Amino acid sequence: KNIIRIILLKNDNLTFFRKLLGGKMKKVLILIFLLNCLLLIAGETKIDSLENALFTVSGSNRISIFHKLAAEYWDIDAEKSIEYGNKEYKLAVKENNFSAQIDALIDIAVGYESINDSSASAKYYLESISLAKQKGIKRGLARAEKDLGMFLETGKKYNEALKNLNSS
Repeated sequence: KNIIRIILLKNDNLTFFRKLLGGKMKKVLILIFLLNCLLLIAGETKIDSLENALFTVSGSNRISIFHKLAAEYWDIDAEKSIEYGNKEYKLAVKENNFSAQIDALIDIAVGYESINDSSASAKYYLESISLAKQKGIKRGLARAEKDLGMFLETGKKYNEALKNLNSS
């Protein structure tokens, strides 16, 4: 009886939504599609504006833009994300900015994680943790430990993941 009630409730819900939309399902789906397209365009506009800003800024502002670009490209183009992470790291080293170096190493690690290069990803996570410990940068250490823990969890290395997550 309970299964029959659940099936009837599901059918009633479908009927309810069909009545609610009043046969306008095609219009709703087209609207959803158009909204998704607009969101993609907005994302590209953000990337374009960040890339254009690189021509007008210098120093730590440039590091910040490289960091934002690396993050924007994680899901779109991992190679580009790694490229911007490397630029971020090189400039952070030049500026002697250890917090930015840690962020850059994490950005590079995430880029490699996006292309399923586990060994390179782990290398950069561990390098960021080492630098954070060496320089006593607690925020960087917490972020690096957390991100490494999440990376290890994805790879089903639960004990190591838990250790890193607890450390963060």
